[in-house]
Amino acid sequence: MSKTIFKTTQYPIQTLINDIDHGKIALPDIQRPFVWDTTKVRDLFDSIYRGYPVGYLLFWENVNDNNRKDIGTDKKESNAKSLIIDGQQRLTALFATIKGIPIIDANYKEKRIKIAFNPLLEKFEVSNVATDRDVEYITDISLLFQNDFSEYRFINEFIQRLKANKDTTQEQEEIISQNITHLRSILSYDFTILEIAENVDEETVASIFVRVNSKGVVLKQSDFVLTLLSVFWESGRKKIEDFSMQSNNPNSQGLQYSSFNHLIDVKPGEILRAIVGYGFNRGRMSDVYSLLRGRDFETREFIEELKQKRFNELEEYVSNGLDNTTWHDYINLIQSLGFKHSDLITSRTNFFYSYAFYLIGKYRFNIEFHKLERIVSRWFLMSALKSRYSGSSESYFESDLALIRNAKNGDEFISLLDSRIQSEITNDFWEITMPALLTSSYSKNPQWLVFIASQIRNNVDLLFSTKKISDLFDPVITVKKARLDKHHIFPKNYLNGIGIVEQTEQNQVANYLYLDYKTNIVISDNSPMDYFKEFEQYSRTDLETVLKNHALPYKFYELNYSEFLTQRKKLLSQSIRNYFESI
Repeated sequence: MSKTIFKTTQYPIQTLINDIDHGKIALPDIQRPFVWDTTKVRDLFDSIYRGYPVGYLLFWENVNDNNRKDIGTDKKESNAKSLIIDGQQRLTALFATIKGIPIIDANYKEKRIKIAFNPLLEKFEVSNVATDRDVEYITDISLLFQNDFSEYRFINEFIQRLKANKDTTQEQEEIISQNITHLRSILSYDFTILEIAENVDEETVASIFVRVNSKGVVLKQSDFVLTLLSVFWESGRKKIEDFSMQSNNPNSQGLQYSSFNHLIDVKPGEILRAIVGYGFNRGRMSDVYSLLRGRDFETREFIEELKQKRFNELEEYVSNGLDNTTWHDYINLIQSLGFKHSDLITSRTNFFYSYAFYLIGKYRFNIEFHKLERIVSRWFLMSALKSRYSGSSESYFESDLALIRNAKNGDEFISLLDSRIQSEITNDFWEITMPALLTSSYSKNPQWLVFIASQIRNNVDLLFSTKKISDLFDPVITVKKARLDKHHIFPKNYLNGIGIVEQTEQNQVANYLYLDYKTNIVISDNSPMDYFKEFEQYSRTDLETVLKNHALPYKFYELNYSEFLTQRKKLLSQSIRNYFESI
């Protein structure tokens, strides 16, 4: 007989609200962005009012014993008996609306969710100026759920106010009275709860989540760790989320120095992966989850003392990983490589995994900054060129961390990473693999974008211009999308005219470069031979330099398209190689 992994039960809304209020159900979303549109909140209350089904709630029984302590917080104990795996938005909507407390919106600002109700028409609306002025509406239904609420007094006052403004019949007054009472009764509405047993592992929980969720949303392993932090180290999760929020908000909370930058907006799960990779030397978040639960990986038992020890360690790792000086030093390092704009970063995973190695080098081995910057730069570029973390990213990261797990000092750390780089970036990679990778029409081709970064780092001018390519990628200046568009060396309409009509052939990355949009207009659909006359202003020396800077074959305008692509892919490969080896 198979073991029972879940049970189905029903909880009335009143019980759910009370359990959230008293911390028995861990509901972290009250303190982080609420993503539902307020009309969805209105529709939720309308459905509950009418007795319609509103879906399952998925809970996971708390995995800890009765001696529950929050690590790193002021709370003496945490009595959360359930973690919410699915249904957080619905419970947040119910709790915030009924209790009349603010939520945090997508712009990280507090706001109230106010739902209005017309008891005569049984109609819900998101509160607005019109409902506030309309005497037929209860402007905020949270009034009905206050502890000192008097139903008799409220109904009587509502009807008297209505009668003072319009004629009402006895039948209408009875309908109003009944419907207000009915709205109050939604506290007895039963939610169906799918409660997963505490001994079920997180992989099974994720599988259950996908099967019961109508959208098949993939539950990430980092979600489990963040949920764990919500219960046992709430202030730690808040630090991570504040850091993430500030990264994309220049005026967040009036802070003078924050994580804000023009390169990348941080997501909590991403920065968490970097931090635990650096701190615990673990690439798989499932291992981190078990580790923070206090698992002894030899005995496979969960030990309370281990849990406390690891949360204490995590507090130090989070402090280092979220240090704004360290963070901005890393941001500046990536930008100094030429990656000035988020459009140039094809793998966010590479960005954050490379940050983990930066943290390891700085905090674990105290490596001199110029040595650390060199090795992390090469690692970041190698990973970008190889698309290292585009597939089984956790497995590769775990393997990379295992490589340096037993490093005794900074020199050994650098040597081990260098050896892996050399094994990945070989002479065959440059001469055979790289040209093949550039046989692509993918607009975010990683190798092509590394080439553009190299041009930015080398301060290259745009073709036919004295402007710098880096000017197009200045993240501080908001520009039209056209300025960031690539342009065809052999124009598309010209290629159509000579019988090359396949878009995948026309849009080969080797047929691209960046031009000032005004120059592109002048070039229009002319053949390379015709528009190249613009180059007559250059001397031969200047011409050779310009062609080299853009990896263009000499007299490319005289080549047929196929031969041009072959030669340019080789030149692009050589140019990227020169850039990589210069680091």
